[in-house]
Amino acid sequence: MRILPNPLQGATNRTSDTKHWLRQRLTAAMLVPLSILFATLVIWLTGESHSTVTSKLRTPIVGIPMLFLIILGLYHFKLGMQVILEDYIHTDWLKTTSVSAVTLISIALAFGCALSLLSLMFEL
Repeated sequence: MRILPNPLQGATNRTSDTKHWLRQRLTAAMLVPLSILFATLVIWLTGESHSTVTSKLRTPIVGIPMLFLIILGLYHFKLGMQVILEDYIHTDWLKTTSVSAVTLISIALAFGCALSLLSLMFEL
């Protein structure tokens, strides 16, 4: 008699997977208008002087969406890389190390970019 394998064996918590999937979709949806705004801003400021570009980035109507773009973009990157690493790396210690490294890199980049943009906005 043949015993069928348990399809749930080795599966993670389904609620956690659903939340992860939902977070990735929500960040993707929020990144669409922010990316359009960023592309429009790049086209609009092409050929302008450095002082003009920095003066536009200092305004809250431009600076705050750019801050959201940076944070959401890096969080979306972290979520996507986590899925890829968990799916394709089969050694537990390497998987944990890789996901931790991606998380730390994302946090460091978000912190650095946000600090740079905030210092520009508040003229620090």
